[in-house]
Amino acid sequence: MRLSVDPTLAASWLIARLPRYRALPGSVDLLLDANRRYADFGRDQVDAAIRFGVGKFPGLDAHFLLAEELFPVCSPKLLRGTHPLKTPADLRHHTLLHNDWSSRQGKWPTWQDWLTQAGVKGVDARSGLHFNDGLVVIEAALGGQGVYLANTTAVQDLILAKKLVAPFAARVKSDLGYYFVCPEHAARRREIATLRDWLLAEAAADRQAGLNQGSAT
Repeated sequence: MRLSVDPTLAASWLIARLPRYRALPGSVDLLLDANRRYADFGRDQVDAAIRFGVGKFPGLDAHFLLAEELFPVCSPKLLRGTHPLKTPADLRHHTLLHNDWSSRQGKWPTWQDWLTQAGVKGVDARSGLHFNDGLVVIEAALGGQGVYLANTTAVQDLILAKKLVAPFAARVKSDLGYYFVCPEHAARRREIATLRDWLLAEAAADRQAGLNQGSAT
């Protein structure tokens, strides 16, 4: 079965959980089509997809999986040194890492949004290193090159592994989230229903554990 999925979600969240899917009765072999563009179900021979948006997917059967909040993360090494990160104001001494990504469905929060919500002044929200790929900017954060305004699903496992830390409590919510989608006529196929129900259970387990909060907007 061919599943279209965003590369960052695949690498940061899905891959680590796949052994549990493969252990299920009724699981099938998957072909993960890691692609940032929306798959065309009529042209691309895709059976199902995990799409990022506000849940408006005309003609598709859609189920909410994961919400997104954004918050600063960094390597633990930035909590030490000449200018340790102790308060949000300390960000002025550090490089801000940006993911200059845009969605066709809604606005993606920026450093300016987070700084405003946290009441931080004196930090240039546009300064720092800019990237157009989430996986690359995560590598920069892991390498201690700066502080990344990261989304929950991209870094929650890295935080649990203590490879990244979230030094501040303030978070800014996004109206965008991840949804499992498939053509309406395919929703009752056994293999698609098995995958969908497993993904819904994994997402619910994350919420129950406090790893991913929020609901469909």
